[in-house]
Amino acid sequence: MLKVFVVVAVFLGGRWASAADPTVASLQAQIEHLQQSLNSYQKIVDDVAAILTDYRRTMTDMGKHMMQMELFVQERIRSDGHSGAKQMRVDREGTRSFFSNSHVGTHILGMHNHVDYDRTMGLGEMNIVMNGVDFKTRHNDYKLSMPSKTSTGYDETQYIDYPPVPPAVLAKATVEEQVAEMKEYFRAFKNQDYTHRDYRPYFKAVMCYIEGAWTLGKDFKESFPSDRHYFDTTSWEDLEEKIRYTAQSGTKSIKENFGYLPSIIYNVVNGVPLTAQWNYRILCAPIDFDFPTSYLKQEEDLMLRMSRNMTQEEVLYSRMARFRVVDRTEDEVTQFTVLDKIMQSIPGKNNYPAKMYDNSSGAEMENVEKPNYQTLNTGYYSRYYRTEQMGAMGTKVIHRGFSDENLWVAETTHPQIMPVSMTDCWRDPVTRAVLENTCTRFTHRFTYALPLEIVYMTPLLAWNPYDLQYTAVDNKVYTPNLRDNRDGSLTKEKAYNGTNISTFYRTPSQFFVGNGIGDFDPGDTGKTAIGVLDRHGNVRSMEPEFMARSPTLGKSASGTL
Repeated sequence: MLKVFVVVAVFLGGRWASAADPTVASLQAQIEHLQQSLNSYQKIVDDVAAILTDYRRTMTDMGKHMMQMELFVQERIRSDGHSGAKQMRVDREGTRSFFSNSHVGTHILGMHNHVDYDRTMGLGEMNIVMNGVDFKTRHNDYKLSMPSKTSTGYDETQYIDYPPVPPAVLAKATVEEQVAEMKEYFRAFKNQDYTHRDYRPYFKAVMCYIEGAWTLGKDFKESFPSDRHYFDTTSWEDLEEKIRYTAQSGTKSIKENFGYLPSIIYNVVNGVPLTAQWNYRILCAPIDFDFPTSYLKQEEDLMLRMSRNMTQEEVLYSRMARFRVVDRTEDEVTQFTVLDKIMQSIPGKNNYPAKMYDNSSGAEMENVEKPNYQTLNTGYYSRYYRTEQMGAMGTKVIHRGFSDENLWVAETTHPQIMPVSMTDCWRDPVTRAVLENTCTRFTHRFTYALPLEIVYMTPLLAWNPYDLQYTAVDNKVYTPNLRDNRDGSLTKEKAYNGTNISTFYRTPSQFFVGNGIGDFDPGDTGKTAIGVLDRHGNVRSMEPEFMARSPTLGKSASGTL
């Protein structure tokens, strides 16, 4: 309540005026009127304050109810199945349900090739579920990039180095001899016979994974590099509007540069809802041990085989194959596997220098892989952890999530990631009363990951037997060949003048038999038998660094996890 007290004394003609003086009476009347006005305004202020208080209470209640509904939806999605790939874009139906696309159509998850690009993996739009979040990606076509090895900076990445060329290959005097020796290394890799040639230092497996997180901040930012695609939007609101329009109209972005990334209310402060925006990225990480191809077990997709009348072997040598990582020789119950070993070598948003530890679950998290109860570095992705204290079911090894087989979680300190909090207290075992001074408030930030593809990087990536000139990426000169009207034909006038980021042809054609790329897809951009001028102006017939068919080696399998 606002109160105003006014005392007026008027000095007139050398004397103090009395209250009966007309001037004083007039002033007193004005003061009383002012007081009435102030009282009236004070009532308005009090009414507005009450309305604002009620508004804040209502907005807080509505915001909390929205949070409860969002939690309900996410818990329902979690109980419907595991995290993983749910659907690719449908472009066909049929007389039976299995003729339509699911997670696989003519290729799994829209997998295709852009082998004419340096380090680019062709991957289309995907519908992914990750820890209760159902979202759709844009057309991905991601680069072989990894989290920074030296910096903890938010979303900082670096390119994965090419494997070296075997010295035995480089020691050969002619290109023909180098080709012959390189074939022997590929033969050894295909047969997994390192006694023939020790291929292991030159064929490096990398795990490519999709990472998702609830992010903060109003400004839109691309989260991972692609030479071909990007989100066609100026803001999160603009992207949501485009998704709403295409969802209602049944249309799509022709270049497939839209994606559905949901947002939520994660807290309400003084009646003001705080929102978080889901975002994702696709990165890769080198597997730091020899990963034999025997660990890849082909999955059975009956829907796929019935719709195309294919044998399991025919699927294996197509782009429709799907694999499970298995390091066991017989079927058995497992917990920590080689897949967990790989994922626990991959950091979250704090990158490779990350060192974080978590005891918010009531006991310090320990590393299941280590036998001597080492503390788990939660800055890296884990699916299992162990506690020294036995749980209610008599176990110490804990699987993250209630029933999600594919939930890998990492912690981060970056303020760009949504915080989640809880209060944990000790209670009297008899009365259940909270013990004094035992409550701890935990606040952490988490990201999630799913293994997507294992890519074997081969020595073909670094091999350049004709010493073809390469225009560096940093120069941003991607189209000199197009500007000069060169299309890669096998003539001096039309052959590419060296290579660059989008005409990355450096393997001699004689390394392959016939079509080195294999089966063709409309989304492919890579070509075979491409003419490239060497530094002396000679036309060389070249191929991209991709192996589908090679002399005497037969076909190679391609697929995703």
